[in-house]
Amino acid sequence: MAKEEFYRFPLEKPFIKRNWKGEIVSQVNEFVFHYATVAKANKICAELSKLPKVLFEDDSDPLELAKAMAKHSRNINYAIAFAIQPISVKNPDKDLVKYIDKNLDNSDLAELFSVVYESLGIEYLKAAIRLINPNYATKTNDITNS
Repeated sequence: MAKEEFYRFPLEKPFIKRNWKGEIVSQVNEFVFHYATVAKANKICAELSKLPKVLFEDDSDPLELAKAMAKHSRNINYAIAFAIQPISVKNPDKDLVKYIDKNLDNSDLAELFSVVYESLGIEYLKAAIRLINPNYATKTNDITNS
């Protein structure tokens, strides 16, 4: 499943990678997302764990949400870059992070943030846990409803 492509995000302006001489090495016209391997998911989750809860809540105050996005945009950009790049990459490409920061608007970031979350397969993991332990759903609902 990790190699399965599930989302393509077309870029209005291509991401161009240049070498030290300034020559074009590669040009990307769309970001392609695949389901994350466990190792890649761990890297992405490490970035996502730095984000405040307000970014994950459906009923967040819009002003608080905007403040959090502004304050943590670097972490969001890093998580997106991690999701785009191959697992062999230890850190996201600085040029890619800069490209994301300078060329994508907040609606693009929100869309890609959702795609990154989906690439982790967390919903599948939660569903599997519920199958194994049906009481898990009840315990989680009790905690979130209190």
